[in-house]
Amino acid sequence: MRFSTSTFLVSLLLTLPVLGRPTVADDAELMALEARAARRAPKPKVPLTPKPATAKPPPKKPATALKKRATKAPAKAPAKVPSKAPTKAPVKAPTAKAPAKAAAKVPAKVPAKSPATTPAQAPAKNAPAKAPAKAPAKAPPSNAPTKATPKKACSQAQIDKELEARYAEFAAPNRHEVRARVSHPSAKGRITLFHGTDPRNAASLAAGVNLVATAPRGDFNHFPEVPGGFYLTDSVIAAAQFACFGAAIVPREPPTSVDVFEYAWNGIGAAVFEFPGQTNDWADFQVYNRNQNLDSENTASPFHAQAIEIYKNVLISGPMNDPADEDLTDDFQQYTIVDQTAVTFRLTLVAQHQNIICNNVPKANALTSKLYTRGQGGNPKFQKLLTKLQTPNFVSTSQNCFFQ
Repeated sequence: MRFSTSTFLVSLLLTLPVLGRPTVADDAELMALEARAARRAPKPKVPLTPKPATAKPPPKKPATALKKRATKAPAKAPAKVPSKAPTKAPVKAPTAKAPAKAAAKVPAKVPAKSPATTPAQAPAKNAPAKAPAKAPAKAPPSNAPTKATPKKACSQAQIDKELEARYAEFAAPNRHEVRARVSHPSAKGRITLFHGTDPRNAASLAAGVNLVATAPRGDFNHFPEVPGGFYLTDSVIAAAQFACFGAAIVPREPPTSVDVFEYAWNGIGAAVFEFPGQTNDWADFQVYNRNQNLDSENTASPFHAQAIEIYKNVLISGPMNDPADEDLTDDFQQYTIVDQTAVTFRLTLVAQHQNIICNNVPKANALTSKLYTRGQGGNPKFQKLLTKLQTPNFVSTSQNCFFQ
């Protein structure tokens, strides 16, 4: 009888009209009712329970019914519902599509970011690793020797070659000039003379020439025979050469630049003595003046009488080519005023040429006769030569050395 009652209830429930479209909730409700009928089978009044009507509210709570009862249903109803539940359960599998989409987005973004960052950082970190490749290109060690070479002073041959190139335009002779040697003007007329000096002495010299303040002895002067000697030459570049490189004659710290004073000398009617060249008298006169006794005349010298006659002149001129003058050109001509009155009335200051760079001045015979002549007063190229002498960096350091 218990079996027939449960069968009747199931049949009755199946014949009940279904409201609306069947849903998974309805199936679940049926399963729940069947399970409930199975548990309450001993009670005959179970069919009178209007529980089927209560099956209407479940559409409002389908999720809870599924969660609470679906877990218990598989224990007893697997044999009855397999045909229906699997067919509709896949329909609700869209919940499984959501994770499928999430999984599709996550991997799509993660690999897109990770490869973008890792390759961007990898080269940045590898760049310093490539720096060693630049290490061999370290120019400092390779340039160090090139910078060390200028520490060596240029040899005289290098300097001469450099200056020769700079003054090449003066090499062509002028038809009005003597081609072989330099022609030195006579001091018995009106001529232009030059005196080179250290800039530290320029101010006192500009104030005037005082023979007493000059050296007491020199090539063409000796005290007490004469009060002193003021030395000049007939070329501006020769005067600069003496001021720059005459340290062997006048010991001092070599200057880097010098000033050259330009004078006008009026020797008309003046007593002037001129040595025609490097004669015996020229050599003996210099030996006489080397006497270190400055208290009296050198009467013991065999050249004393001739020296006294020479000193009766106000100006003495002649070559300057003593062994001590090795840094001067062989063309050097010196003019020495030994009388203060002649200085005052016959010598007139014309100009002061400042800042003549010693590096621009050739040493010894690198000062050619052509350059010497261009530096004489009245030469058409005088001003051009003077400009070159005053030009900074006129001489380059292409020889990998520096000019002292």
